[in-house]
Amino acid sequence: MSEALLNEFEHLVRAKIASAFKEFDVQHDPRDVTISMNIRGRVGGRAYMNRDELFLDFNRVAILEHWEFMVDNTITHEIAHLIAFVSPHLRAKGHNRNWKYIDIQLGGTGNRTHPMPLAKVRKTTWYLYNVAGKDIQMSAIRHKRLIAGKRYSIKSPRGNIRISTEDYTGRTMSA
Repeated sequence: MSEALLNEFEHLVRAKIASAFKEFDVQHDPRDVTISMNIRGRVGGRAYMNRDELFLDFNRVAILEHWEFMVDNTITHEIAHLIAFVSPHLRAKGHNRNWKYIDIQLGGTGNRTHPMPLAKVRKTTWYLYNVAGKDIQMSAIRHKRLIAGKRYSIKSPRGNIRISTEDYTGRTMSA
């Protein structure tokens, strides 16, 4: 069933691309837009251009769990970006008012973000330090930089206190 829905979604995207390109007189062949469904996490969709090639990538989970919103809003949102890429005379960049105009003309809301409750994919690991009796959480990047010799410090009423590798408790925490 899910594969059939994803195929139907791609068909809807292709139809909306063709209609939008015609409406905005885009000189690209709508059939040349590469459509994939590989995004994960909190992102609903992504439009991008590499050289002269146009790409749309959508979140499968969002499609299956939030069909109506994806069809009614996310498709037009991403197509508006494609039109902005290939139509510099429209002066639509990012989510500016000209891009918003395109999205609204295509039937979208013009909103920059979506309300879909999508789960994060990436887990963050925090490294726990105890500096002068105070527990400190450091990201993996800062932890590695500290080990490599970079200096970090914390503010205290007695002045700045330098964090050292000896302050590492050996524990981590995931969020």
